[in-house]
Amino acid sequence: MNKSEDRDIGIIKRSWKLVVNEKKDKTISKSYRNWKDYSDFELEITKGTGQDYSVDLIHSPAGEVHEIMHFPFNELELNNALKDIQIALLEPIEGKRQIVPYEEKTIREFGKKLFDALITGEIHSCYNVSLREAAQKGMGLRIKLRINPPELTSLPWEFLFDPHHGDYISLCNNTPIVRYLELPQSISPLSIDPPLRILGMVASPDDRIPLDINLEKQRIEEALSTLKEQGLVDITWLPGQTWEDLQQAMRTGTWHVFHFIGHGGYDRNADEGLIALSDSGGQSCLLTATQLGRFLAGHNSLKLVLLNSCEGAKGGTRDIFSSTASILVRRGIPAVLAMQYKITDRAAIGFARSFYLALADGMPVDVAVAEARIALSVSLTNTLEWGTPVLYMRSPDGVLFKIKKRSISSIFRKRKQKEDMKETQTKANYCTECGQQTENEMIYCTQCGNLL
Repeated sequence: MNKSEDRDIGIIKRSWKLVVNEKKDKTISKSYRNWKDYSDFELEITKGTGQDYSVDLIHSPAGEVHEIMHFPFNELELNNALKDIQIALLEPIEGKRQIVPYEEKTIREFGKKLFDALITGEIHSCYNVSLREAAQKGMGLRIKLRINPPELTSLPWEFLFDPHHGDYISLCNNTPIVRYLELPQSISPLSIDPPLRILGMVASPDDRIPLDINLEKQRIEEALSTLKEQGLVDITWLPGQTWEDLQQAMRTGTWHVFHFIGHGGYDRNADEGLIALSDSGGQSCLLTATQLGRFLAGHNSLKLVLLNSCEGAKGGTRDIFSSTASILVRRGIPAVLAMQYKITDRAAIGFARSFYLALADGMPVDVAVAEARIALSVSLTNTLEWGTPVLYMRSPDGVLFKIKKRSISSIFRKRKQKEDMKETQTKANYCTECGQQTENEMIYCTQCGNLL
């Protein structure tokens, strides 16, 4: 065994710990055991009067309370603030000499005002107590936002900034933020043997801004290469770009994740999100979120959808179930990760790499998102794109998969089988005595007479 193989086995040994479940005789990842314990800090926002909204703390370690949130922006101020945020996200801020660039100050100030308005009065007291109690128990605090007024769903709550701790809430794996949708369908984790099976689809209709399909696939493949080598993740790319291709793949395969790369949008007239696939002639075929849900819903193994398309998390101001992400969750998908703003290729790839690594390691999906946000904020200097992904979730604890541990002995066994096959092939093709190439079916070497 060479040094590379020793390294790979070392990685797997460090990443996984054998945990025997006596009742089910199953093994699960160490990370699942370490990260599955979170207390809920669940807030429900409902419409009040004027700029006032009713906020109820439904669940928390410190109890339940009620407060009034005075929204800190009027209509003009909010529109200006949201435009500034979009500009800040698109503006490259690497290499700027300010300790805190102006673009981040804009978002930080917005997040601070939003935090002070939401986490106010008795809710703020419960928040501090809940953080302390969770920490004492070695647990995290999952921030669940149930936002009922449609006009508030489009706000980038992922930029909530806690001035007392001096950082964004979502940039800490102890306080993941989710847009929580409580629906009657029950959710239970799916126990799977690695690999995590991802169905990838890239759609680039001829009448839209072209995407380099091969390059898009290559980038994701490179991002997942380490996970694929370890046997933790496997991605299969749809050969076509039509809804018929998607329907056939869903019908004939077993998938855990659907990863879409392409163009998306929001139809104001229909008040519904959509994605752009191709028709048989290569032109755009707009698939509404409801139609997409018909293809994806009803597959028990599919627990997660990742939409790397513009405005996948954007909805209208009339219905909280109008964005592509929220509609898919409503149709039964346990978790949908979508983008609320445009995201650069390098940010999307970096996020996907860290996200799938954490997910394949057995972490709850919201914690995996938090891990990816942190990685992106560090790997890309001064980036703000870590706040672009939005997680809609209806799984109570974020646990979508229980990843069974891959046996280390099975890895050695498979490698030994490959080595034996290679050795057998070598003996059959070349004489071990004189090195003369021979035919596989021959018994004696025609050069020296050696018994093969």
